[in-house]
Amino acid sequence: MPAHRDGARLVNGLVTTGPPTPVFADASIGALKELGRDPKKAVRLHHWSVFSFVLGLTIEQQAHEPVRADSLRAAVTSSLYPSLSRAETSTHLRAADFDERFTFVLRPLLNAPG
Repeated sequence: MPAHRDGARLVNGLVTTGPPTPVFADASIGALKELGRDPKKAVRLHHWSVFSFVLGLTIEQQAHEPVRADSLRAAVTSSLYPSLSRAETSTHLRAADFDERFTFVLRPLLNAPG
């Protein structure tokens, strides 16, 4: 999806029953069920977590600009925000490695029991 500029924005909030939507939903829910997920939980995990996360991260990735990163860096290193200014926190907040973020969030979602 990142290759299609604003694709996530177009999909976000769009309710469609055209062929691609149920095909994708059926495949992802089926895969979760094969992992042993309860069917109702698989639907919730797919729709509420995975699908929404992918859309949100894609929107953020496509909107990422170095100027904003500099502004964020200045904000998180400010003495006004002591919890954010800790080195380990500010490094993670400034990270633009979207593949790492994607894996970090999806791995526990998909491996969680239930």
